[in-house]
Amino acid sequence: MNYWNFEQILRYVAIPEYTRPTSASTLSEADQKEKGNGRVELVDVFGWLKKRGVRKIIQVIVHDSADPPHGDESIEKALGQFEVEKLDWKKDDIDMDTIKKAVPKAKELRLYCSGSKSVLRSWSSENGLAKMGSVSKSVIPT
Repeated sequence: MNYWNFEQILRYVAIPEYTRPTSASTLSEADQKEKGNGRVELVDVFGWLKKRGVRKIIQVIVHDSADPPHGDESIEKALGQFEVEKLDWKKDDIDMDTIKKAVPKAKELRLYCSGSKSVLRSWSSENGLAKMGSVSKSVIPT
């Protein structure tokens, strides 16, 4: 019997910053591989929500500033299974292709940049945010 069922639409999902208490000498082989490709924990969290009947999330807020942050592929896997309207994933330099795959119908994005000119160019290019016709507001905090 499944006691954890949710509505198909959630108003928001907010994930606080998470740091795992491990030392480099105790990392397993799987953890070392994960560190090289970025974190993956939130793939399971969002997969759990999907199994509980969630189909759409109005706003997703993730504090992903730990070292290492989630990899772009993990972000795509975590969010690509939902319709997301607003995304605030606090990770510097999320790739434009990742944004398009993870939240293709987003209406509002909050993006974070380390100052990389190439990332800013990709977001502002004609194949960047302009190609995401559904986005009416994008914020890049300074």
